[in-house]
Amino acid sequence: MKALISSLLAGLLVMGCSTQPTQTSEERVAAALDQLEMQPSEQSVRIRDYQVDSWRYIDHSNLIVETRANDQFLVRLQSHCFGLQSAFAIGVTSAGGSVDKFEDIVVRDSSGRTERCPISEIVQLEKISQVVASDR
Repeated sequence: MKALISSLLAGLLVMGCSTQPTQTSEERVAAALDQLEMQPSEQSVRIRDYQVDSWRYIDHSNLIVETRANDQFLVRLQSHCFGLQSAFAIGVTSAGGSVDKFEDIVVRDSSGRTERCPISEIVQLEKISQVVASDR
């Protein structure tokens, strides 16, 4: 019996040592941008004529928002927004037609619970092919 328990414990230790380190937030953002073939363009003070067409979760502190004008923005949050991963819908606290870094993302999950997540930075994104073509 002791031999069986020792074998199981040794197996668990080996499994624990073989786990890969988790990605940093910056690595997750870079991977998401690579997958979308996007790169940061310029830091935006505000998103004008804000109407969300779609959004993409990256991690608890970052998301990509696409507006009706087909502009895409990386939105970085000041702290972890734990409801973001399972969010049913998102909104912003802005009462006007634009959003800046002083607003909050409001996250609502399927149970109706809401969470306010302050924005720290908004960066406009552009397709990599557009940058290469404009550099010629």
